Amino acid sequence: MKTQQRILDFIAQYQQENGYSPTFREIGIGVGLKSSSTVAGHIERLEQKGLIRRIHGSGRAIEIVPPDEPAYMEVKIRRRVSIHVKEVLDDGTFKTIEIGGNRYVLESMG
Repeated sequence: MKTQQRILDFIAQYQQENGYSPTFREIGIGVGLKSSSTVAGHIERLEQKGLIRRIHGSGRAIEIVPPDEPAYMEVKIRRRVSIHVKEVLDDGTFKTIEIGGNRYVLESMG
């Protein structure tokens, strides 16, 4: 089993048993990783993949994203243009635009 899957499984089990999230150190012990920075790297990648959410600055604030919840992805801003946003989704996000297999989102500058 891959390390990130073991981490996800450990977090889910820990939350079910304790009612709150484990610390990075507890995750490391639970999955056999010695370095908290290694755990932090895996947690960061899981967050980038949209599998978990964190409240930064709190050691016990990891939330597993339900599989049926829409995934969020990180996108890079390539160019800024002045636009008038006409459509914002109910959750406050913007629709993406797909051009030639690449996905773009527009950022309004006011």
